[in-house]
Amino acid sequence: MIKSAYPVIKTKKIEETAKFYEKYFSFERSFSSDWYISLQSNGNELAIMDPDHETIPALFRGKPTAGEVILNFETNDVDAIYGKFIEDQRKIFLVLRDEPWGQRHFIAQDPNGIPLDVITVIPPSKEFLEQYS
Repeated sequence: MIKSAYPVIKTKKIEETAKFYEKYFSFERSFSSDWYISLQSNGNELAIMDPDHETIPALFRGKPTAGEVILNFETNDVDAIYGKFIEDQRKIFLVLRDEPWGQRHFIAQDPNGIPLDVITVIPPSKEFLEQYS
């Protein structure tokens, strides 16, 4: 049985990346070293790791995380986070909008180029309501 599962972002921008997720998504550090930072927020975990660390097998070492994955962050107030991104003039790739399948969201990226889909769940349209179990 799995006790926990969480993404690990491999980057040389360890501190910058941690500060980004602390600022925009209210993560707090639960462990911090020069090669690995573990962040926690409301029972969720996100880790940041040096891509050259010796514990990473050679096949995977030296390759930073960027563009292969989209991280979704579900929040109660997507408008507030969107406002922070706009205020800080962060690039937005999909402007804040409502989707008929039941999401109000926008897409931006973190300091490593990882796409972020920031979402608040809203009621879906009648056509999409039938697709939910």
